Amino acid sequence: MGPSLANVTSNWEKADLVSYFKNPKAFLSIPRMAVLKEKYSKEMPAQEKMTSDELERLAEYLLNRK
Repeated sequence: MGPSLANVTSNWEKADLVSYFKNPKAFLSIPRMAVLKEKYSKEMPAQEKMTSDELERLAEYLLNRK
């Protein structure tokens, strides 16, 4: 359904990941993201219902998982 989360820390920092959650389309100018868009048929939706605090906690979780 989507890309692996195994190497999140090699591609993201917390602030960028939070920004991505808020506006994924803004990241399509990054070649890696454009390739992922072509590979997967569904786009990442903007997380408009989550608060900034929730998005920051989600980013921390993803960046700190083992």
